[in-house]
Amino acid sequence: MHSTPLIADKEMAFSPETIFVDKSVADHPLTLKTLLQFPNTPIEYNITLDEAVQMIQKTSTDVFGAGKRNLILTRFKGSFLKKCPGISPGMVCCNYYVVNLFKNCIYDCSYCFLQDFLKNNPLLVAYVNVEDLLEELDRTFAAHPDRTFRVGTGELADSLALDEVIPYSQQLIPFFNQRKNAVLELKTKSNCVKNLLTQNSTNNVIVSWSLNP
Repeated sequence: MHSTPLIADKEMAFSPETIFVDKSVADHPLTLKTLLQFPNTPIEYNITLDEAVQMIQKTSTDVFGAGKRNLILTRFKGSFLKKCPGISPGMVCCNYYVVNLFKNCIYDCSYCFLQDFLKNNPLLVAYVNVEDLLEELDRTFAAHPDRTFRVGTGELADSLALDEVIPYSQQLIPFFNQRKNAVLELKTKSNCVKNLLTQNSTNNVIVSWSLNP
């Protein structure tokens, strides 16, 4: 088994071949902040997620590889917060929830279930409407003050692999630090922790690393 990242090391050296910008988030602050980091990268504006997927599927001979090299910035529609998909009848719920701000992964670990689950996805998908997520979490946590929520972001992507490109942690960590009944879990195999080290407190944050066999 192996893990072969498509970047030279596991710090911020990621450089997408193409960035697609969904027309609905073209002026979003996080979109603009992300694009500033890649002044020489081709950018396709005013395109939807479905249109970008179809474009790559028609032109690429390596859809799987394209999913690790092409990035789309888009908006998530619907509810971010989901029950852990591992819950099944007869099992006691541990109150674990998942939030998918990102889909797909830049790493190429042969043992990872994402290799099969996302094999037909030709894009790294990043949802920039974090403000909608935080509003949803705030409502949910406030509605159940006597319940403790465990929320993880590492279900369909590495939680921190691209955090220095799209710094979700800079918004998530302060938010969770202000909640008494919620814990944020970040799962990664990267060493992209610079944004974490700038936080005044990470009391309600757990970071875990998976080690390659």
